[in-house]
Amino acid sequence: MLKFLGQFKEGFSFGYSGVRLIFQRDMLRWVLVPFCLSVIICGAGLLAIGLFLYEQIDHYLGLWPSYFRNFILWFLICTLSSSISFLLFALSNLLAAPFNSQLSAAVEYKLGNSNSSGNMGLMKSIKVGLASMGAEIRKLSCFLKIGLPLLILTLIPGPSLFAPIAWVWFGSWMLSLEYIDYPLSNHGRDFPESKNYAARERGLTLGLGFALTIITLIPLVNCVAMPAGVAAGTNFYVQK
Repeated sequence: MLKFLGQFKEGFSFGYSGVRLIFQRDMLRWVLVPFCLSVIICGAGLLAIGLFLYEQIDHYLGLWPSYFRNFILWFLICTLSSSISFLLFALSNLLAAPFNSQLSAAVEYKLGNSNSSGNMGLMKSIKVGLASMGAEIRKLSCFLKIGLPLLILTLIPGPSLFAPIAWVWFGSWMLSLEYIDYPLSNHGRDFPESKNYAARERGLTLGLGFALTIITLIPLVNCVAMPAGVAAGTNFYVQK
């Protein structure tokens, strides 16, 4: 247990390193496109879904006693915001995959890995970009196998009380795999390798994922969650 907690703390620290890396001047040009895509997709998606759900939530709260409504409102906000945020971030990563691969290569080069050139060049960028989008589709199908049943569980009274905890655990696992996979893919290694590593090193990967989950769920700060995740996952790959 102490070993797990130590690894969790170490993995968590990579989240801060990712945020610090993307704000360095020579990284800004690689961060710009992932940042803009994240803001547009997640911001517009949350706004549209929030407006759509407002009336339904208001009607649902009317069915509960007044003294219980604040608790139910807090529960619904936590559950829906976390689940919807993770789904929107999955879509953001799919569209930004080619740019995230280039950002990962640039971060790896900055961290002193001689096996990375930093700038892939046009043809290699296209090749890696297409491969990374294919990998994102495979990752998305893998995540949906757990995410959809979890979403159904969220809607069932009783078990839904544990849904926020389940979403945080699932989100931590999902985000760690998502962002560790970018540097692995740049070196021709497949998504199953990320899953195998995560299974062996649960403390490290869950710590990294939990740090990224916190960034994802903080308003405004979550605008940098995707590029910060790429940088953190790449630093994790280089160090571990």
